[in-house]
Amino acid sequence: MRRLVVVAMVLVVVVSFEAGAETTPVPIPLTLLDVPEAVVTPQHVPTWEQSLDLTGGLYRAAHLGIHAGFSKLSTAWWSVLLETAAATVFDLFMMVAPLPLTLGWVHEEGHRAAMGVNGVPSLQAFDNLFLAASQRCDEGSVCGMTDDQIATVKQRRSADWVRVQAAGMETELELMRRLERDAFFSEQPRALGIPASALMLASVVLYRNACAEGLFSNDDVLHESSNMLQRDFTGPDCTGFAVDLFRPNEPYAARGPHPNGDGLRRVRLSSDLTTAERSSLIRARNLGLLNFVDPALFGFPRFEFAVGGKRLALGASLQHDLTAFGDAFGLSVLGSVGSLQGYAIVRLYRNETLVLPGLTVAVRRFPIRLGSVTVRATAQVDLWLQPRDFSYATTTVMPGGAVEVQAAVPVVGPLEVFAALKAKSAGWRPVDPFLDAAVTGRLGVNLLMPVL
Repeated sequence: MRRLVVVAMVLVVVVSFEAGAETTPVPIPLTLLDVPEAVVTPQHVPTWEQSLDLTGGLYRAAHLGIHAGFSKLSTAWWSVLLETAAATVFDLFMMVAPLPLTLGWVHEEGHRAAMGVNGVPSLQAFDNLFLAASQRCDEGSVCGMTDDQIATVKQRRSADWVRVQAAGMETELELMRRLERDAFFSEQPRALGIPASALMLASVVLYRNACAEGLFSNDDVLHESSNMLQRDFTGPDCTGFAVDLFRPNEPYAARGPHPNGDGLRRVRLSSDLTTAERSSLIRARNLGLLNFVDPALFGFPRFEFAVGGKRLALGASLQHDLTAFGDAFGLSVLGSVGSLQGYAIVRLYRNETLVLPGLTVAVRRFPIRLGSVTVRATAQVDLWLQPRDFSYATTTVMPGGAVEVQAAVPVVGPLEVFAALKAKSAGWRPVDPFLDAAVTGRLGVNLLMPVL
């Protein structure tokens, strides 16, 4: 896996320098040190942030490299059309190719990260090429754990296992939102990121629909490996999510033996669901369509106004995520005026009975002059009320929050070094692997890629 990190860095650098002179740069991050997540369990590299950096970096570099090439060719309508077509072909490849660093790979890395902080090391099928034959996962699977390891997590706190199953879709949605924020703040061509965003959202909604419609059958179970360590950790993510959300006290062994022997049947099928659980999957599928309420998907990423002689740019979108205790709704607003860039997200966290508020406010890459050096400072504050102990059924509230700061310093040419520090109380945050209180730190580099 470390070889993959090196290869990805080289690819990003090559494509970036092909793009030409700097105009409005897009920072392409690569986290080199991520603690304590990187040392929680064996095999847990890359971390959640590192996997997002790698896949997100390929998207950013490819999109901007394609744009640079076609803009040099011509600015006529046909060149813009060809550019969009080329970006779409790349995005489709990233969606369907069974290769490391693609969309499917980063989806599975979300599961692996959430498992890792719960003490369960794992492997995934997108890395099968690099694994010994005895370690390779069934197609499309995250594998390498025993039933006892899974049962221990669920018995300790069922919400942790609920979150593991939602983590793949959570990763895809967060990646899309990060790419969209980059496009907004760097004023990228409005059509460039539409195919990727639309495909990522469609991937999540179609997956939720597959669970809601019961498109997985007992035949899928029969085709699983007879070796427990090569089987997927759950089968259809959202089906397992719904069952464990509604049945926190059900022993993991209650699902019964696997028809091929060697352990339990991990896959939860439509026939296993109660009426309430099936209804929750249909509701999750339908609410997933809220993520398409995003003007950027329709070619309107920015709305500009003149305020006090300055240009104010705004963008907005709706969000829906599955969480450890149910789900979360969000209204995201992006803003830029002069050198001040930032965003705010107003959230509603929901379990079976509670609807609770949350707020995220962030300032992005604000320039601070220190002598002859300009430091780019980023800060984010989250505040929330969430269900206590991440319980779907509780009526008790748990207040909490998080603070994250980051500083990026130029090194040479288009390279920056950044350091980030985050402290949080118990609470769910998108792609944060720790549900409990934690202090984490990251060190890495940014490659500033121009937008021509």
